[in-house]
Amino acid sequence: MRNRFKKSEQTQAPESGVHVGFLGQRAEGIRHTVQYLTEGTARHEHCFLIGPNSFVDAVVESVPEIALDRRIELVRTDSENLSPLALLGRIMGFVDGHKNRPRVRLVGCPEWLPPTQMLAWESLLTLIVRRYKFPWLCIHDAEISAASALIPHPFLLQKGRIVRNSGFIEPSEFQRRLRERASGLHSLQSRFR
Repeated sequence: MRNRFKKSEQTQAPESGVHVGFLGQRAEGIRHTVQYLTEGTARHEHCFLIGPNSFVDAVVESVPEIALDRRIELVRTDSENLSPLALLGRIMGFVDGHKNRPRVRLVGCPEWLPPTQMLAWESLLTLIVRRYKFPWLCIHDAEISAASALIPHPFLLQKGRIVRNSGFIEPSEFQRRLRERASGLHSLQSRFR
């Protein structure tokens, strides 16, 4: 089996087509994000950071040059107030706009979504990452997100290494479960009418 990861000195960076989840303390997530973005710009890659204002601002505060680097697009979800589908469109537009570049890398902190929407959004993101062949690192704050936030991630970042997620559910299976759950709720609601 081909090694899907590139090694860096501190933390492995995902190769193209890999969706990686991280669940931990916010400060550690910010550190991984800063390292991931600065490593990308050092390699002349175009980067995309999406998350709540507080997260994006903390990353920029850690390395102020990030805000000035034209190769990094910053999306503050609190300020831009985009729907989850509009955000996916924005991500795809970024990737399409840079497809003639050697590589792009993306990082997101999906705290702006309610838990069930976030799981469905992340599952759809896994399909997009695979199709468009870009690396995506998701940062989940352990004080806000439950461990279930990692279900849609085929890989996890743990102790600086990327490992397979044994709890990963393929997007098709995840969508089937969501449909069953929605069908069950609809059936239950009709009984009480």
